[in-house]
Amino acid sequence: MKKVVVLGSINVDTTLYVNEFPSKGETISGNSSEIDVGGKGFNQAIAIKKAGIPVSFISAVGSDSNGQLICDTAKEYKLTSYFHKADVQTGTAYILVNKNSENKIVVIPGSNDYVRKETINKYFLDEADIIVLQNEIPMETNEYVFSNYKHKTIVYNPSPLKPLKEEYYPSISYLIVNEHEVSYFGKGKDYISQGRDILSKGVKNVIITLGENGSVLLSNSNNIKVNAIKVNAIDTVAAGDTYLGYFVSGLANGLDEAHSMMLASKASAITVTRKGAIKAIPSIEEIK
Repeated sequence: MKKVVVLGSINVDTTLYVNEFPSKGETISGNSSEIDVGGKGFNQAIAIKKAGIPVSFISAVGSDSNGQLICDTAKEYKLTSYFHKADVQTGTAYILVNKNSENKIVVIPGSNDYVRKETINKYFLDEADIIVLQNEIPMETNEYVFSNYKHKTIVYNPSPLKPLKEEYYPSISYLIVNEHEVSYFGKGKDYISQGRDILSKGVKNVIITLGENGSVLLSNSNNIKVNAIKVNAIDTVAAGDTYLGYFVSGLANGLDEAHSMMLASKASAITVTRKGAIKAIPSIEEIK
């Protein structure tokens, strides 16, 4: 089994469930709210952990009560973690979810800005076979990993969107984007041609998630299409993180890409039928 490290963000999420998103200047009534630990990095690490794969997580927390909540939650899930403690507010996110399960998210980085090359646990990275990155931490930290660990399998989820210097494209083993994000990095009239343009820059594999239309993997030697599982979605907040986590778990277990994608589709289908972030992510027993 391959060793996996997630280097990324962690937030305390406040999710508000509403019928419709408010218009400019409008005040509306909500239906319910939830507070949970989330952040793309933490969600992905928990998904990998729930898939039965040992995973190490590197991030940063603040000196406030939310920082302690995060540390307690990591212990609850028995997640091997290294948290740099910064004298700032812990990262937070505010999420609106409407009756169509669409979401709008505002993230306040806080301590996530302190996930820097000077503060991360490099031992975890040195020991890893697979490294997972996202864009809720400083871009300089990701660039450090692209430069120094390009011999490893790097899975990169570039959300929220930020410019990526073309010199780093060849370091990426798997770029995982949705059908809207792919056009940010690749040129073309559709997501296939955009994905192929990204491959021409040196990325080894591009995975494009298509919501209810499934997902595709593009490489210079292979194309894979996996259909989505039809469910009644109520909350899509952690769907992409679940997909990535379970895809990585498949790779770590020695599955090929097609079977890893099918595993990821099953897991994300269950996630969207539940409210919340890490609480919504299924265990490997539920997938089986």
